[in-house]
Amino acid sequence: MLLLLSITASAQSIKEPVPRPRPETPEELVSALGGSHAPDQLYAARELRRLTRMSLKETASRDPIRSLEARQFLAVFDNTLAPLCIELLTEPKLTRPCADILSLLETDAALPALKARLPETARGTQRSIERAIQTLEE
Repeated sequence: MLLLLSITASAQSIKEPVPRPRPETPEELVSALGGSHAPDQLYAARELRRLTRMSLKETASRDPIRSLEARQFLAVFDNTLAPLCIELLTEPKLTRPCADILSLLETDAALPALKARLPETARGTQRSIERAIQTLEE
């Protein structure tokens, strides 16, 4: 009986893990992408791909302020995100989103790295890399 009470008491004292805060700003996302926590890296890659797509669409906005902000985002992404994505092409889970980001940013410097990565990736990722290469060669 005493053993049963001690097991119950110890089970009640187990605390739940503290959730990690998700990065929210583009700077935090770029930092998380370069970090070492794999789930945060994948989340950051997907969010940065979404932000890049949104920024490209908003450059054609009739609102000059939104258009200017979108161009500033793209300039920051071109300087900070593109080199990081080129480095992270070797990470299997980040290859596809990084290839998409490099394609959206039209980063010509990524072409050799994309071509080198093409033969050693999975089929779905190969299609993303092929589209990126095709976009960059045009």
